Amino acid sequence: MIPLDDRPLPPLTEASLAVLPLDNLSGNPRDRHLCDGIAGDIITNLSRFRDLLVIARHSAFQLKDRKLTAAEMGQQLGVRYLLTGALRRTGGQVRFDGLLTEAASGRVVWSDRYRGDVGDVFAFQDEVTDLVAARLAVRVRSAERRRLAAHPPRLLAYGLSLRGQELSLKYRKEPNRQARRLFKRAIEIDPEYARSYAGLSRSYNLDAFYAWVDSPESALDQALVLAKTATLHDDLDARGFAELGYANLYSKRHSESLVAYERAVALNPNDADTLSEMADALVYSSQARRALRLLKRAMRLNPLYPDDYLWHLADAHFTLGDYRRTIQTLRKMQDQSQAHRLLAACHALLGNGAEAKRHAKEVMVVHPNFTIAHWSKVPPFKDDAPPLQAFVEGLRMAGLR
Repeated sequence: MIPLDDRPLPPLTEASLAVLPLDNLSGNPRDRHLCDGIAGDIITNLSRFRDLLVIARHSAFQLKDRKLTAAEMGQQLGVRYLLTGALRRTGGQVRFDGLLTEAASGRVVWSDRYRGDVGDVFAFQDEVTDLVAARLAVRVRSAERRRLAAHPPRLLAYGLSLRGQELSLKYRKEPNRQARRLFKRAIEIDPEYARSYAGLSRSYNLDAFYAWVDSPESALDQALVLAKTATLHDDLDARGFAELGYANLYSKRHSESLVAYERAVALNPNDADTLSEMADALVYSSQARRALRLLKRAMRLNPLYPDDYLWHLADAHFTLGDYRRTIQTLRKMQDQSQAHRLLAACHALLGNGAEAKRHAKEVMVVHPNFTIAHWSKVPPFKDDAPPLQAFVEGLRMAGLR
């Protein structure tokens, strides 16, 4: 078993980079989503270059309000270079100032300024991506360059989808409903934008997962249709294929799920979120040890990873029968509201009755509609796998019904 505990980051090659959040100089709070979205898309574009290690958005954005030097940020994220920038939008005009810095020395490697119309924002993202990659001497095949030429959505649809994604990550019923309304509105504005269909697919998957609807089966069917639609609208977008992998997984189409995830990783091998999600699909496909290796890479790319990564790591340890390590992993989650189910089961299986019952009570606080009948169907294991039997038995032993 591969340990994934806290330890110093290994030395990196020169081609390692973190894109920090853009400063919003417009004075308009509504431009925050534009700034964050542009920085996020620069990360996505750069991560398509196979020879460049790019830190995931979640980790880079964790440093937004911290007073750290370039050297400290580089050390904390484990990178050699930092890309910083500022965005100012006045009326129909936009200006971007970018700076590529060698973190350890503070030496400026590259700086540039872009001015143009708001409608050219997406062109500037690709321009910045290419310039940074050139400075890092990354050899990019022509096919990979063509991937950066995807047609951008209209600005409003883009912003709506960004806000929808933020709401989906709250894993609560009402925010999920709000996210769905935003995704649908984005589709009305730009029916060709694949990411809106992918986000809408996830909202239906969450409905089924948490039994927020009368027919979880219908919600899963809808999630699958929407994920397929996302890939049809943009067959070069890794996130669309990742969403197709997720939808197939929870419909218990394991082979189809892994095929979709493999396609997503081929399109964007440095997307840490996709690697983490694929690891969970491997867990449910009886490949937990391979999942651990994938999670190790995801956590390297995204060293300030969100709770989802720990959730997937805990699933892998549980599947391998290591209940103590499962508990240790879940305790690291910042928001443990989603961890109580597995914590209750693990403590019960280890004979820790009092702790098991305490977590069982928390389960009912977070999920008042919880039933074992539903949750015995949620983990998408193949058939009636032993880990699923253990999970159900642990929940019963903890006093849940």
